[in-house]
Amino acid sequence: MFKEGKGLSREAPTKVRLLSLKKSLSIAQSVHKILKNKREIILLQLNMLIDAAEKARKNLEESLREAYRSLDIARMRVGEMKLEEIAFATPSHLRLGVTRKLVMGFTTFSLHIKEEAPTTYGIEGTSILLDKGIENLQRSLEHVLKLGELESAIFRLIEELKNTQRLINALEYLIIPRYQKNIKFIEEVLEETAREEFVRKKMQKKGKEREVR
Repeated sequence: MFKEGKGLSREAPTKVRLLSLKKSLSIAQSVHKILKNKREIILLQLNMLIDAAEKARKNLEESLREAYRSLDIARMRVGEMKLEEIAFATPSHLRLGVTRKLVMGFTTFSLHIKEEAPTTYGIEGTSILLDKGIENLQRSLEHVLKLGELESAIFRLIEELKNTQRLINALEYLIIPRYQKNIKFIEEVLEETAREEFVRKKMQKKGKEREVR
């Protein structure tokens, strides 16, 4: 009475199967809608992160320019050898802090600098210049950490976007059409069966009427 086609279920085309397929189709369509909404949220978040990363990159470039300018002036004042001597003799008072953050369901890390004590140099006429240069270098390092944090989150979101798009494509071009095709097939088979049953009963009724005559 019916033939199986490409993508059609091998199960018997019954009303129970039809109801099951319609339920599965409804679920697949709901998931498809949720994933499309998720994709829009990811794209919005990506645009925000990309804008923030661009701002962090510009801030980094600006703070590095200021740092090198201050250090160049200090080097002209005291000489390069003395500047290197100060750099090697000055202990580091910076520590790196790490904070966990949740972005779109996955964990990322926020890095920040903790300064334990101010840095002094004890050389007349150089402290202000060096302080300014070191302050700008420290600010540059903060921008580097911020930029790294943002770029890491961007890459993670891009991967999440790819995975989400793959699921959307599978539902949109494979799973949902397959359910729709099977539902249409079973509905056609059931309609054909109903017509055949109607004709059969009609013929039986006519046969009985002829017997009565």
